[in-house]
Amino acid sequence: MMSFSQPRFVRQKDAPRFFGVTRQTFDKIIRPYFTEIWLGSSAQAGIVYDIYDLNARADIIKERNGRPARKGDEAILWDANRETPVLNSAKDRVLPAGISKAPSTEDELDKVLAQMMKKQRN
Repeated sequence: MMSFSQPRFVRQKDAPRFFGVTRQTFDKIIRPYFTEIWLGSSAQAGIVYDIYDLNARADIIKERNGRPARKGDEAILWDANRETPVLNSAKDRVLPAGISKAPSTEDELDKVLAQMMKKQRN
């Protein structure tokens, strides 16, 4: 015996609620990324979206825009402690001229900024 806990498809009218946004926001910002599935011979018969696509788009939105809810020093540390993605291919390792691969300290950055400001004044 099979039991279904969640439907595979979400109706177009319910998709904005899935993201917690208005219909206008959904149509303008989120909807263009989805494949519309027609249930019937026309759009009027019903349009649905695959729940896997909705979840994947929600993950992308979270990755791009997510921040911890807690305010204060920990939020600042969260951004500072984020790992930089590792470059895997040789073509990814090619950096434009003038960009260093070595991490800099704040003191080094302050020195470089002071030198640049001095040059701009002259």
